[in-house]
Amino acid sequence: MSVAPLAPGDVQIWHYGLDADVDRQAQLALLLDEQERRRAERFRFEEHRRRFIVRRGVLRHILACYMRMAPEAICFTNGTSGKPGVDSPAAPHALKFSASSSQALGAVALTYDRELGLDLEQVRPDADHEIIAREFSGHEAAGLRHLEPNKRTAAFFDLWTCKEAYLKGKGLGLSAPLDQFTIAIDSASPRLTWSALDATDPDRWSLYRLNLDPGFAACLAVAGGCQNIRCDRYIW
Repeated sequence: MSVAPLAPGDVQIWHYGLDADVDRQAQLALLLDEQERRRAERFRFEEHRRRFIVRRGVLRHILACYMRMAPEAICFTNGTSGKPGVDSPAAPHALKFSASSSQALGAVALTYDRELGLDLEQVRPDADHEIIAREFSGHEAAGLRHLEPNKRTAAFFDLWTCKEAYLKGKGLGLSAPLDQFTIAIDSASPRLTWSALDATDPDRWSLYRLNLDPGFAACLAVAGGCQNIRCDRYIW
């Protein structure tokens, strides 16, 4: 796969299906390291194991195109808070990435020299979002309650992906209390309006809604914002 040059300040997003045929899955499995293979073996259900292999294999292949190295040679790192990264000491710029998946869809966002977080969720009408929303900030929970019932599910997943993208961008994941920051989704662009995690974050972090596949909500969080976002379908 050939990729267009990634200019500073640009973000490239690739999204892809996770249900591969047997031959393709076997090819991708060869790219995984020993730790990833052990993780795959621990999945209880075969479907989850297959999708994990495809997710990691495709991630390695995409990263390799930008790093100009063999996919199986990529060395993943963990930051001080456990945020995944890649070891690329020879590269002139630090390649940053954030990956996410939901059901049969996966995605990865890439940029240089700035932190970012990506979250992707399938919109499920049967999700018990009211219980989860109790963990949100007071402003967020009140905003959801005041919506018409037929709009709450879409709004919840919109908000949920924004919150998780921000936390992933900071390298915190869901270890941070969800009521310690507020995101407003009542405009064309979502925005972080308050954060007890860092009072300067509302001025530093930008949020972008993404339309990747029908039936899915997705959000990209970028520290310092970005000049251009390009979304493409990855086809092997």
